[in-house]
Amino acid sequence: MYHCLFIEHGHSKILSSAAQLILDTYPITFGIGIVEDQREATAIIEMFPQEQIVERERKLLERAKTLLPTLPFDSIDLLIVDEMGKTFSGTGMDQNVIGRSVVPYHVVPNHPKITRIFVRNLSKDSEGNATGLGNADFTTSRLVQDVDRHYSYMNSFTASCPEIIRIPPYFDTDRECLEACLSTLPYQARTAPRIVHIQNTLDLEILSVSENMITEVQQNTALDLLSEPYSFSFDAAGNLAVGNKVN
Repeated sequence: MYHCLFIEHGHSKILSSAAQLILDTYPITFGIGIVEDQREATAIIEMFPQEQIVERERKLLERAKTLLPTLPFDSIDLLIVDEMGKTFSGTGMDQNVIGRSVVPYHVVPNHPKITRIFVRNLSKDSEGNATGLGNADFTTSRLVQDVDRHYSYMNSFTASCPEIIRIPPYFDTDRECLEACLSTLPYQARTAPRIVHIQNTLDLEILSVSENMITEVQQNTALDLLSEPYSFSFDAAGNLAVGNKVN
């Protein structure tokens, strides 16, 4: 019922009104606010009396948003994601990180601007739930084969967002996917695309970028350049070699 109401009224109004009804109805003495950092470690634990819950919740939410992992670039032509899944985000790839959602009533940041997203694999711990795959532009046959339609459909239908489980164009190899991604970029971006390669949208402390972004990395005091440029290599099957994996 909540998710159906989200379509018309958005998450904030429905969740806050439901919470207020609970606070007005039940003899709640105090609340415990818990905020995690980008490593999923506890950053804040705070207790407050019932009458302060709403106000303190707003403040803690603002603080939590500042601790979210983010991509340190305003625009990306191609984002390569090694793994998606429920183990990393409820939407497989955190929509706050990729700044994208195919669901009309989801509110996401307006940056970074990412033209193409290529997701390579579905995490085993996701148990076939590929909710969020609809946010990708291209994927692989192996990921599609790992999708459990029952789990994925149940999740997306319950959340009233069937769009989020749509299957994008897929190919048998990473090489084919990358060629398709690059061929569909805006004309000006094809000769020197801005490429970012990440393990998943939760672990963002180490990432790879294309050589034409090195100057931007060097100018950002929050970033450190860890290696010299290298070329993508593919195995005999046409997939990115293990050495290319972000780690």
